[in-house]
Amino acid sequence: MCLKRKYNSPQSRPSLETANLYDKIGNLLYQKGDYDSALWNYQKALSIRMSLLGGHHFDTATSCNNVGKVLHEKGQYMEALERHREALNRLNDIYFEGDHPEIAVTHDYIGSVLMSQ
Repeated sequence: MCLKRKYNSPQSRPSLETANLYDKIGNLLYQKGDYDSALWNYQKALSIRMSLLGGHHFDTATSCNNVGKVLHEKGQYMEALERHREALNRLNDIYFEGDHPEIAVTHDYIGSVLMSQ
């Protein structure tokens, strides 16, 4: 895969564009049901976003939720719950009033995982 080669190249640094590509590839693979590959791409996006944006950024929280969604589909409920709670904590830090739609979505993800256990 070209993206793997570019990311692993010593002369290239990961960028937000690279993270967004990993995220989009993860979305496609998730929709196809290829959860292992989707997880790999989502984790790459999360890693890059953490290093470039830090933990208190909307995109980082979104990446946590994406990883959690895949872990849920794979039946790894405790790990999925951890990722969704991590996303919720990040979102609550960003949006102090707690009225952002992604906070509601994250609560829904947490509820879905708890119902699956």
